[in-house]
Amino acid sequence: MQLDNIYLPVLVFIATAAISELIHILSPRYGTYILAGYCIFCLFMPVFCLTFPVFVYDTLVIRKYPLLAVLAVAFAVSVRTFVSFQIVFTLITVLIAVLLYWRSDTAHRLQVMMTEQRDRAAEANLLLAQKNKSILQQQDSEIYTATLKERNRIAREIHDNVGHALTRALLQIGALKILNHDENLHESIISIQDTLDGALTSIRSSVHDLHDTTIHLGKQVDACTASLTERFTVHQENSISEHTPKSIKLCLLGILKESLSNVARHSNGDTVSVVLREHPAFYQLVVRDNGTGCVKIQESGMGLSGMRERAEKAGGIFSATASKEGFRIFVSIPKRNKEQTE
Repeated sequence: MQLDNIYLPVLVFIATAAISELIHILSPRYGTYILAGYCIFCLFMPVFCLTFPVFVYDTLVIRKYPLLAVLAVAFAVSVRTFVSFQIVFTLITVLIAVLLYWRSDTAHRLQVMMTEQRDRAAEANLLLAQKNKSILQQQDSEIYTATLKERNRIAREIHDNVGHALTRALLQIGALKILNHDENLHESIISIQDTLDGALTSIRSSVHDLHDTTIHLGKQVDACTASLTERFTVHQENSISEHTPKSIKLCLLGILKESLSNVARHSNGDTVSVVLREHPAFYQLVVRDNGTGCVKIQESGMGLSGMRERAEKAGGIFSATASKEGFRIFVSIPKRNKEQTE
């Protein structure tokens, strides 16, 4: 009997720790079964009721509040074997268990609220960053558009004013050369004529280059697709930089215009997809519609040969695919050299 008195508290402690851990590890359903078994076991071993506060805490944690009544019944049945000190001690520790649960539950709810606040703040920061990025992109686009307009204005003024003035000067020098009979001035007149002719050629070349750099690919693509919006639902994606070489822009725009013209004339579908992408090594254009009228490709009859020539002239590849799902144009142009990527 003395041996029992030595080992019984250890056994109670180990059993209580194991049962409490199982309640937290297993699902609430199995935890309920374990607590119900504990209550029945207490009827045969009243000493286990001393661990009643631990299981009150566990019951509150798994939120099976009806089990509190079962625990209370088991404690009331077994309490007759307890002395007053044990009863008071158990009730005080039950109160402490309830307070501990209230504190831990409050801390948990505050932690959940803090996490939600942090997530909302992170989401707001992300949305703000995206909005700022969008505003900066819009500002860059507006600045770029204003720059293009200014370049066009400068090119037009140079062409209209300086170009015409040099042309008049060349005509006057030509007339002067015909009317001049002084051989001493003949070479000087020819030299002035050559200088003016070279200046006019240089200005024309500069104006031409300045005008070519003002091709806004995004706005041109929008203009191409705008005519289809009445009949078709247009899905558009464009990731090609506006700093793309003019030859590539003109090639892609030419193929796109011809493709959309074919869609408008021949497609019986209602959806058009236009995708322009810039990859590290090549440019890509894909035009697709969901029309079902074309199942055979007639390259000569639909302008496909012209599109193929444009793509091949730029060093790229071209393919046209017709199926029951629709018609698809695919163009891929590699970035072959340094001049093409600048």
